Amino acid sequence: MKLSQSKRLLVYVHYLGFDFSFFRKWFNWLKVFSVKARTPVYALCDLGIEFRCSNILSGYKLETVGEHLAERGIDIQKMVGDLDYTLLRNSLTPLTEKEWMYCSNDVKVIVAYLGTLIDEEKDIDKIPLTKTGYVRRYCRNQCFYENGIAYRDSLKRQAYRRLISSLRVTPEEYYQMKRAFQGGFTHANPWYVRKVVKDVTSFDFTSSYPSVMISEKFPMGPGEVVDVSNMRESEFLRNLRQYCCIFELELFDVMPRVYYDNYISESRCREVRNRQCNNGRIVRAEHLIITVTEIDYLLIQKFYTWSKKRIANFRRYYKSYLPKDFVLAVLKLYGDKTQLKGVQGKETEYNHAKEMLNSCYGMTVTDIVRDVIEYINNLWPGEGYRQDESPA
Repeated sequence: MKLSQSKRLLVYVHYLGFDFSFFRKWFNWLKVFSVKARTPVYALCDLGIEFRCSNILSGYKLETVGEHLAERGIDIQKMVGDLDYTLLRNSLTPLTEKEWMYCSNDVKVIVAYLGTLIDEEKDIDKIPLTKTGYVRRYCRNQCFYENGIAYRDSLKRQAYRRLISSLRVTPEEYYQMKRAFQGGFTHANPWYVRKVVKDVTSFDFTSSYPSVMISEKFPMGPGEVVDVSNMRESEFLRNLRQYCCIFELELFDVMPRVYYDNYISESRCREVRNRQCNNGRIVRAEHLIITVTEIDYLLIQKFYTWSKKRIANFRRYYKSYLPKDFVLAVLKLYGDKTQLKGVQGKETEYNHAKEMLNSCYGMTVTDIVRDVIEYINNLWPGEGYRQDESPA
């Protein structure tokens, strides 16, 4: 096939990390890209064969991939329960017809799945490496190009790059921002844990994360360090209202204003002393230090009291909406999702639009500084050498 680094044979494996453990010593690897140890996204060998993980691409287990294919009218389902994983097997173990069908269907599901992607992308080499690759490419095109015309020197592209380049942060800012980041609030009311409560009602925000991304203001300028040591409380609160802020907050004798909701997460505290916790949330504490944003502080103020506070490393940022082209990209995906919801025969398109919309948030909070996982001489990080092996 005259393969090379520039002319590759792509081989997809569902859960590549699992099979890679067995065949990794059969090849000489030029590059193994991994998100973490033993989880390769792709692996390129010197024969020009590139193995890719279809599980990382789809984001679903094989059974769910088969269910999504059925929604498209492709009736190839993963067979569940037909293989006994408790039996010891080797390369000579005979398989029953049902077991052969189980193995065969696993491959057919992936072949059919990749076939749909090749039809959509027009070629196998256009398929992104990961699930978020689709939304990254979509948003990048919306922000860089006008009407899909990819002129690399376009004025729109240059203007967008200038804007993003102006938002650079220092290493100290970056680590402070990582300390301030937190996920969603999903705790139960402690008064009702393990109790059956009847006649309960609830309501849900439709697409809450995308809604915040287009309707709220975010840091859209370089950070400015502000000395707040002698700042009056009124001036401090004015900064919180007018700017996006991030700072270190030290509190003493923390007490709850309410007992059914506790905002401060113990895992986010750099230091905490003599605390009482509610499933990982601080109820009260003698002393704690935590990195917060202005939103965090205003919420903490509603839920806690304290005898004394100290503030350090206070940074403020110009507050504005996210770039217009990115906002329009999110709105377009939201429109696609809402128009397709509940439409018979459009279930696959609806799921795709919903996943793309939800990925917009995940894409924006992906850590920009990742650990480099280096695979050397058939060893993952932390693995030792056997006696019959020697380091390269």
